[in-house]
Amino acid sequence: MLPLDVADLEEVRETNAFALSNAGRPIEAIAKLEELIARSGSTPERLGLLGGRYKRLFNKAARPVEGLVFLNEAIDAYERGMELDLNQYYCSSNLPGSIASGSAKKTNCAPGLSRQLSSRHANERESATLQTTG
Repeated sequence: MLPLDVADLEEVRETNAFALSNAGRPIEAIAKLEELIARSGSTPERLGLLGGRYKRLFNKAARPVEGLVFLNEAIDAYERGMELDLNQYYCSSNLPGSIASGSAKKTNCAPGLSRQLSSRHANERESATLQTTG
């Protein structure tokens, strides 16, 4: 057990959530990350970790509809992390892959939704690129 003052450090709490997920407890990890974000605020790192946990749930979802819920949560977390700091690459680099995963794996459930998500995010990425380069 860690001393309480160490266990309560934000970095330690992030690492704890990551370890929970790698121990096969992603729902618990998500709860810890959401609690940390509510208590200490969002950072690209926290939102990237959160998006990654939802993406893992998406990849393991038994039902396509359930998978789309997790995918939407992952995309939302990656987008929020990207909006906080475009120079932090983790969220920005995982967002297109998440959208592509949804299009490739879950299209039999809601092909229109997957196309809408892909199209919407492609337009948003193009807009963000123009804003940062112009």
